[in-house]
Amino acid sequence: MDTYVAVLSIHSMLRWVVLVLAILVLVRTLTGWRGAKDWADADSHFHLAFVTTLDVQVLLGIALYYPISPLIRTFMEDPAASMEVAQIRFFAVEHATMMVVALVLAHIGRAVARKKEAGPKRHQSVFLNVCVVLLIVAAAIPWPFVPAARPLFRVENVTISQPEIAISSLRSVTASPFLDRAV
Repeated sequence: MDTYVAVLSIHSMLRWVVLVLAILVLVRTLTGWRGAKDWADADSHFHLAFVTTLDVQVLLGIALYYPISPLIRTFMEDPAASMEVAQIRFFAVEHATMMVVALVLAHIGRAVARKKEAGPKRHQSVFLNVCVVLLIVAAAIPWPFVPAARPLFRVENVTISQPEIAISSLRSVTASPFLDRAV
């Protein structure tokens, strides 16, 4: 297994950890907010685990971004032409931008929450922040029903091939050159 496939597989699986932790934080903070509960150490631990896992996920994404991703290499060769191909644009611009924005908002939310009194107000602050972050993350995930679809779960023996379409021909491409490839 080459480096790209290994990092991509870890990145793909870690998204589920991020989503599960976000849901756990949302459940804990909603019940804490609505039940007027004090902020517990466990609440802090779950929130920190969510933000830290999102940090690792974004770092893996950056490692994939440049120089090892064939999609990003294609984008870097001719960004203007690549913007016309939905899958390349999604990963080169939309996915990366949304994930970085989500990460920044998660850190801002954590900092703001720590300044709130340890009770329902902190639960409310974290709940609202994680809702926004989760919406952005969910919009940035390449779900199977979007043009830049990727499998829900990656398994071993994933093959990666460099796009066979020349950058000069990207301007005339209406469908993605990657739809028949497992990446």
